[in-house]
Amino acid sequence: DAQGNIYAAGYYRNTIDFDPGPGVYNITSAGNNDIISIKLDPAGAFIWAKSIGGPFLDSGWALDLDISNNVLLSGTFASNTLDIDGHIITNASQTGTTADVFVTKICNSTPSNDNMCDAIMMAVDTWTAFDNTCATVEAGEPVPALVTGTGSQDGWLDENGNGAVANNTVWFKFIAPESMAVNIESYFDESPYNTQLALYKSDDYTCAGSFTLVAANDDADLSTLSSTISRAYCLEKGAVYFVQIDGHLLNTGRGKIKVTAKDNRVLVCHSTNGKNPVSVMISGCALKAHMNHGDVMGGCAGSRIALDGEEHLDSYELNVFPNPVNQNMGLLFSTHAESEYLIRINDVTGRSIYESSEISVHGENKIHIDLSKIKPGIYFVTLIQGEMQMQTRFVKE
Repeated sequence: DAQGNIYAAGYYRNTIDFDPGPGVYNITSAGNNDIISIKLDPAGAFIWAKSIGGPFLDSGWALDLDISNNVLLSGTFASNTLDIDGHIITNASQTGTTADVFVTKICNSTPSNDNMCDAIMMAVDTWTAFDNTCATVEAGEPVPALVTGTGSQDGWLDENGNGAVANNTVWFKFIAPESMAVNIESYFDESPYNTQLALYKSDDYTCAGSFTLVAANDDADLSTLSSTISRAYCLEKGAVYFVQIDGHLLNTGRGKIKVTAKDNRVLVCHSTNGKNPVSVMISGCALKAHMNHGDVMGGCAGSRIALDGEEHLDSYELNVFPNPVNQNMGLLFSTHAESEYLIRINDVTGRSIYESSEISVHGENKIHIDLSKIKPGIYFVTLIQGEMQMQTRFVKE
């Protein structure tokens, strides 16, 4: 290669020490002849050796390098099957004596964003290139839940009976925009390769924290093999979020990914005990609560969109008064039932400066918080109640 490293391919039998120096790197063949590839540095010192083979005569005959110095290896195999890093290829003859042909890539290195802590920062509203060729899955890496329908925003589809599987993941991150909601799109440059996406929030805003799945998608719908996260609402403004991208069914290659800011409002069909359906534009922070209540996304067929104050609907908005705040801050919000909620206030760095738990009443709730001891600046107040989370920004004078 350009650095003067030396590569070779061929076949071997029994046990061979492939380190030409004083070290020892023994590999034992699985059968008669096995395929071998080896890399040495410019001085001939051992770097690595990799073996592939089954019980019969398998041989490596030629190799080349791609632009990333990954090894492109070709050869023949008489074994009925050949396991190449988990990819099982089958000999057409199944005789054990007639050879078939294989071509494979042996990775020299992994992508720079192969691991969670090496996630690449993306700019919102800008397409970003990715390449998951030779990417791996690190120990403890999260994997979304198994789902059965395309278009789901909660997980990934099954891979050949193995459930939802991560194979060749790369990582990105972005800062949640002022709008508090995003779409995330992805696709491979080469069709019909298929991407799968997952969006996570870290409890300490870093890769070392505990990750919680926000949304995940495999196929956006039956007409496309791209993946799109379209239900990422109520994000914490200014917080770092992590995006995991993989190829379905071991797909790898180059592609594009884009995070787009969007309005944190959703049109739902709202009804009370299935009666009097009305289309309502709600805060994205209230979406889970509305869906748990039985509402569905999208407007009701043949209905109008309710105006502010109509139908006596809970607004699910978190309002601060006054804003800017001087000494005491008032919070106003509404809920469907009595239940415990958590109020948390963070500064712009994400540091928590206030936290309190209370029990809400059905309908309108109004509370007051003494902020006389905190410094002037910009802060974020978050209300967490079950699966519902609302957040708004305020200024302390």
